[in-house]
Formats: sequence, structure tokens, C-alpha cells
Amino acid sequence: MTRNRFIDRLRKHRQSLRREITLPQRHDALPADRCPRVSENFYANELWHQMVEVCPVEHYELLALKRQGASIAEIAERTNLHEGSVRRILYDVARRVARLRKHAPS
Repeated sequence: MTRNRFIDRLRKHRQSLRREITLPQRHDALPADRCPRVSENFYANELWHQMVEVCPVEHYELLALKRQGASIAEIAERTNLHEGSVRRILYDVARRVARLRKHAPS
């Protein structure tokens, strides 16, 4: 049954397959723009302000480094903190922001 069904499908689509052509490869085509959209920038800035709002002043440098894309190890090295402490601080800030967003009016 499966073989017969396959043959039926092949016969049904044979004309379409004959008409298909391969599109030429364009090497001059530009890749999609990966710049962040305005809304992404807006929400990122809003989140940043919320994080700064709930974060103690002594951890601002840590947040700034994370925002610049530094890894946990790099942040620990630059701030002379243990990697576990950096993770705990970032987790604590994220938890506080989540709680703030949960209780914020929609």
C-alpha cells in the first residue's frame, strides 16, 4: 500500500517537478540587518532602569559589565568577587525585577 501511495504521489506531482527550476545564487544580496528594533531598545532600556532601581549601589559596576556582555568569569576577575557571588548577585537582581514586574500595574 505504501509503495502504491508513493507512486500515486509521484505521478500527481511529476508535472510540478518538471517545471521547477533552481534560482540563481546571488552573491551580491545583502544579509538581513541585525540592528535592534526601536521596541527592542525601548524594552532593554526599561529593563536596565528597573535593574538599577532594585540593585544596591555597590553592584552597579557588576551590572554595567554584564550589560557590556562580559562573562561571569570576566566580571568576577574585574570586581575581585567569586564567580558564585557574581551569579548570586545577578540572580538576586533578576528575582527582584521579576517581583517588581509582577506587582506593577498593567
